[in-house]
Amino acid sequence: MNQIFTIKLENIAFFSYHGLYDIEKENGNNFLVNVTIKYQINKQNEFLNLEDILDYCKVYQIIESIMAIPCELLENLCLKIAEAIQKLSPQIIHIQLSISKLNPPLGGKCEKSTVVYEVGG
Repeated sequence: MNQIFTIKLENIAFFSYHGLYDIEKENGNNFLVNVTIKYQINKQNEFLNLEDILDYCKVYQIIESIMAIPCELLENLCLKIAEAIQKLSPQIIHIQLSISKLNPPLGGKCEKSTVVYEVGG
């Protein structure tokens, strides 16, 4: 019997230097990342060890390593992170990822700008 599990890592906070504008590249900004991953397992018994499931510590490490590399567009960050997560397991069937830039330099008050990306069924 196939079982579908969902893991979520919510409001992971990073400081990084993503953005198109010089001020963003020089001063950096705060970002929040949210990821939801659905994966399917064909197993009938209890899970006995970490190898039986999707290790969300590895998911965090992927996000952390990619968020550390400056990128001009949040859309490209989403693509890079999702592609790396998909490589963790062929059992992954869906990823939803959002990256928010807090206080983006828009010339007015804006709490955050967010890009949401989804891949899979």
